[in-house]
Amino acid sequence: MLDGFATFHRASILSPVLRKPLTNFGGTVRVKSNRLCITSLESRVSRRGKLLIKGNLPLRTSEASLGDKIDLKCEVLEVRAKNILRYVMQFIRDAFFITWLVENIFSI
Repeated sequence: MLDGFATFHRASILSPVLRKPLTNFGGTVRVKSNRLCITSLESRVSRRGKLLIKGNLPLRTSEASLGDKIDLKCEVLEVRAKNILRYVMQFIRDAFFITWLVENIFSI
């Protein structure tokens, strides 16, 4: 069983998919009883852009429920669409690897 949290305050995130970095990234991510819980993660993108993430997901697919979802709200977010599929596939691969690590290394 995993429990814990990570807090972000005024962080910056660079991504090859975004033309401008995410700035003033802040919020708390909690892991409670093997569930990822995001009350609110917020960020700015340039002067007018905003990003808001919230929701819940299980760490193991076998513990999924109907209410599991991540809400993503973007305002004035400019992305680089060239090679976007490559980045999406890389993200999925990394997510599966992290899940495998959690399940096998930490034996949840």
